[in-house]
Amino acid sequence: MSVQVKRDRVVNKFYKKILFLVLVASVIGLLYYLDIKNYLTLEFIQSYSHALLEKVERHYFISIVLFIGALSISTIVGLPVTIPLILLSGYLYGTFWGAVYSTVAVVLGCTSTFLIFRYLLKDFLKERYHDQLAAFEGKMQGDTLQYLVVLHYMSIVPFFIINLFGALTTISLEKFMLSVVLGSFPLYLIYSFTGQQLSTMKKVSDIFSPSIIGAMVLLTALVLVPTIVKSIKKRR
Repeated sequence: MSVQVKRDRVVNKFYKKILFLVLVASVIGLLYYLDIKNYLTLEFIQSYSHALLEKVERHYFISIVLFIGALSISTIVGLPVTIPLILLSGYLYGTFWGAVYSTVAVVLGCTSTFLIFRYLLKDFLKERYHDQLAAFEGKMQGDTLQYLVVLHYMSIVPFFIINLFGALTTISLEKFMLSVVLGSFPLYLIYSFTGQQLSTMKKVSDIFSPSIIGAMVLLTALVLVPTIVKSIKKRR
């Protein structure tokens, strides 16, 4: 194969990446321009909750596809509507299935973002966030899966950050997807259960009652147990 052919292939691959990123950026820009997040607030969802419940009863499987699609897209583009949608899933589908559908949606969204970061932006991002990534990997000490699960349980860390650092580490795609499942499903069971009282909520923060916060802390502590044990053994 000639040098010119190799060069042409590299250039074509580069332009394909650029085109794809432009398309993704255009979609994200359009969603923010349309201010979609204002149509997925707790108040908006509450006002249409009864109508949505009737639609779900009539078109159950179609509603699942639409719900998973909406939550997946919001996860990819970083819209701050994850918790209201998961609350809605509990109201529409019940605690267990609401958590299942929400987890499937978030896994699809996080995996898509992970793949974009790893295969299209990895070199650029590694150079830009080299120091932060080095510190992150130093803290993980080979427990990447466990730390990603903890980041999910913390709830305050955006998916964007979790997916970004996950993509820049050496974790495999399978383990990354597993971390999303383990970090999402138990938490979403709690949110979905709370979502059954959707009509009486005044704001999203109402779900963070002492019992809910206690359950989240307990989940995080259970995940950290192996790391704590390992640290104690090393000191000995």
